[in-house]
Amino acid sequence: NYDLSTFVELYEKNKNNLNEISFSFPSGYYLTNYSEIFPLASGQSNVNSYLCNESGDLAIYKSDRYGFRNDDNLWNQNIDIVSVGDSFLHGYCVNEGESISEVYNKKSKLKMINLGVGGTGPLQQYARLTEYLKVINDFQYIFWFYQESNDLSNLDDEFGNKLLVNYLTKNNFSQDLILKQSDIDEITKKDLEKNYVNTKYTSIKFLKLDTLKWFVANYFNISSNKEFDLLNQNQISNEKRLNSLKIVLENAKALAKKNNAKLIFVYTPYFQRYLLQDNEKNQFRLKNKVLELVKQLELNIIDIDEEVFEKLDDPLNLYPNKKHNHPNAKGYELVANYLLNVFKKE
Repeated sequence: NYDLSTFVELYEKNKNNLNEISFSFPSGYYLTNYSEIFPLASGQSNVNSYLCNESGDLAIYKSDRYGFRNDDNLWNQNIDIVSVGDSFLHGYCVNEGESISEVYNKKSKLKMINLGVGGTGPLQQYARLTEYLKVINDFQYIFWFYQESNDLSNLDDEFGNKLLVNYLTKNNFSQDLILKQSDIDEITKKDLEKNYVNTKYTSIKFLKLDTLKWFVANYFNISSNKEFDLLNQNQISNEKRLNSLKIVLENAKALAKKNNAKLIFVYTPYFQRYLLQDNEKNQFRLKNKVLELVKQLELNIIDIDEEVFEKLDDPLNLYPNKKHNHPNAKGYELVANYLLNVFKKE
């Protein structure tokens, strides 16, 4: 029963109705594709958005007024927790109601708003906080969801983008994105047409390519690709990435303090970790060095790998077919439940 719908087919079907149904569009696209505005959300606002398919069921959700994955009414309420991250937080590849923040909000009196966008790294996430915290009231916590799969390597391209670096180097820099949503919607429509009309990849081909690429690299122990093996790369390059992460987190900590909030670092795992021997896991994707850095910054840490996934007999059961990149609905639910318990203990 695997849904074999291609994104090109879906675009052709809906291209005349993109005000009601559209596609989640990673803002990381604009790292290498120039636009006068660098959108930081995930596509159009107030539309049903196709997301991705790893389980055989094409995930879809309704975006909010700024293009994020939230019940739009949250923006009119007092928020307790602002969460920021990439695809793990965004809710790849599960349906509406099954992401971490959606499950959390169903079960908690506290309210969490989700600024997660797939395909982004730490600098884009910091920029997102800078832009959108302006319209969020009375929050007490910022949950920084760090994804070990590619957050460090994403910093290479992000620090090479002059506009993004402005968020770190220029006081009070802003694109005023909350005032430009209609422009962002039009940019997204244009770039969807550019990509889906001219692209021949389908969702299933993309998934197969992604899995094959990882399998080949793993089988032949290819260490040159930063997406697969940071540990065996040039030490200077890794030190540069770690220093970039430190700079971003220092700025995020200062931003949280400015808003009288507490920044909490949430470490989230990648499925490849659970294919390794125990003695290899601590250094996988430089986890030990990342957490050491975060401790030096005196940030509280919630380790989802150690506290949730690793405690199961087989964590791979939390991933579709035990191999795809993102957790299934059960995996996200376990994370939400753990965060609920953390607050109960407090």
